[in-house]
Amino acid sequence: MGERTASFDKRRIYFAVRVWLVWTAITLLSYGRHYIESTHPFGWPKGSLPDLLSWFACFYPWALLTPAIFRLEERFELTRAAWKGRLLILVGANVVASYAAMMMGRSMDAGIDYAFGQHDTLDAGFWLVDKGAILFGLFGFWSTWGAAWALRTFAQYHRQARRATQLALEKTRLEMSLQQAELENLRMRLNPHFLFNTLQNISVLTQQNPKVASQMLTRLGDLLRVALRRGVRPETTLREELALTKDYLAVEKMRLGDRLTVLEDMDAGTEPALIPSFLLQPLVENAVIHGLSGVATAGTIVMQAGARAGNWC
Repeated sequence: MGERTASFDKRRIYFAVRVWLVWTAITLLSYGRHYIESTHPFGWPKGSLPDLLSWFACFYPWALLTPAIFRLEERFELTRAAWKGRLLILVGANVVASYAAMMMGRSMDAGIDYAFGQHDTLDAGFWLVDKGAILFGLFGFWSTWGAAWALRTFAQYHRQARRATQLALEKTRLEMSLQQAELENLRMRLNPHFLFNTLQNISVLTQQNPKVASQMLTRLGDLLRVALRRGVRPETTLREELALTKDYLAVEKMRLGDRLTVLEDMDAGTEPALIPSFLLQPLVENAVIHGLSGVATAGTIVMQAGARAGNWC
C-alpha cells in the first residue's frame, strides 16, 4: 500500500513539473514573439523584467488550472451518446476557469506593479471582463482541454496496443505449447502393439536364436532412446529422422523377416533438409500396420527424397 501511494505521489509530481515546464515554454515563446514583433509596450518598457513577469502572470494561472481541466476532460468525455449535455458543462467550466484565470493574472500583475514601484494599478475596472480576457480564456481552456484529450486518447491506444501485443504473445506461447504437446504426443506414439509384439518376439527368440534376440533388443533400445529423448526440437534434419525410422524398420524387419522389404531413394544433398520432427516414423509405422498386419503377403516400403523446383519433397 505504501509503495502504491509513493508511486502515485511521484506520478503527480512528474505531472505537475511537466505542466509548469510546458506553460513556461509557451510563455517564453509568446514573449519572444511579442519582443520581436510588437512596437507598443504593455505598461512596462519592452524587454524589462516587469514586462517579462507580466507575461508569466498572463499564462501561469492556466498552469494552476490545468489539473482541474484534465479531470474535467476525463470526467465529462464527449461521447456520441452524451456529448450535448457534457459540452454545456464544459462551456460553463470554460466561463468559470476564464474568469478565475483573469483574476489570478490581474492579481499577479498588481503584485508585480507594486513590487516595481507602481502602487496605483488597482481601479474600478479590476473586476470587469474585457474582450481580450474572453479570447484568451477560450484559448487557455480549450487548448488545455485538447491536450488532455490527445494525451488520454494516446494513452488509451497505447494500452490497447500493449494489451493486443500481450494477447498476441500469449497466443503465440499457447500455440507453441500446443505444438510442443502435439510433438510430445507424436514422440510417445510408438504403437503399444508394436512394443508388445516386439518384446514377445524377443522373448521367443531368446530361446530359439539368442543372437537375433540380442540384436533385436539392441535395435529396440536405440529406437526408444531416440524416440523418448528430451528437448525435442520442432524441426529436425532428414538425416536424424531417417536414423529413427531405420531403427524402427530394423526391428520390424527382424519381426517380419522376408515379408518386409525396405527401399531408399535419397538424392544427394537432401539429408541436411529440415522436416517436422517425428514426421516420417509414424507414416512408415502406419504403412506397416495397415499393409502387413493380419496378412501373409510380403510388402515393400519405399522412402524417397529429392529436390523439385527448389523445394524438398
